[in-house]
Amino acid sequence: MGKLSNFGGVVFLLVVGTVYLSTYIVDKTQYAIEILLGDPVQIIMEPGLNFKVPFASRVIFMENRLQDYDADPGAVFTKDKKEMKVDTYSKWRVSDPLKFYETVRTTSGAHARLDDIIYSQTREVLGQHTLMEIVSGNRKEIRESIAVRSKNNAENFGIEILDVRIKRAD
Repeated sequence: MGKLSNFGGVVFLLVVGTVYLSTYIVDKTQYAIEILLGDPVQIIMEPGLNFKVPFASRVIFMENRLQDYDADPGAVFTKDKKEMKVDTYSKWRVSDPLKFYETVRTTSGAHARLDDIIYSQTREVLGQHTLMEIVSGNRKEIRESIAVRSKNNAENFGIEILDVRIKRAD
């Protein structure tokens, strides 16, 4: 009788362990991608309890909330060849989890890509205006132009840029 009850306890633990390893919970602040043997098989955009194949699949979670990115200041030349030190920041979120995972993988990878996109668009747009136009002219129009161009480039990486602002220009 003792061996039978020990065997039943082991079977019970195996069943509970298997159920535990084959379930995962997606929080309302996350997206999840289920990877089966290296290939993405399911993208979960809604919160709740989900199931996976234990030992063969893994789950990658990513934020779906609005995130900040504060870039390092960079040098920009205006149309009249004046150098400005521009410090920008942006608000962004993951819009396409699969594309995000395939292109940048992590938040730090997204920050590197955002730095390239926003800095290049800032240089390009400010380079089309003189220093006087930037300082006293249509700053709103310039800012919106940078934001729209950055947003279009970031879509290729599953990133949605909601806003780009110039924090400081020296």
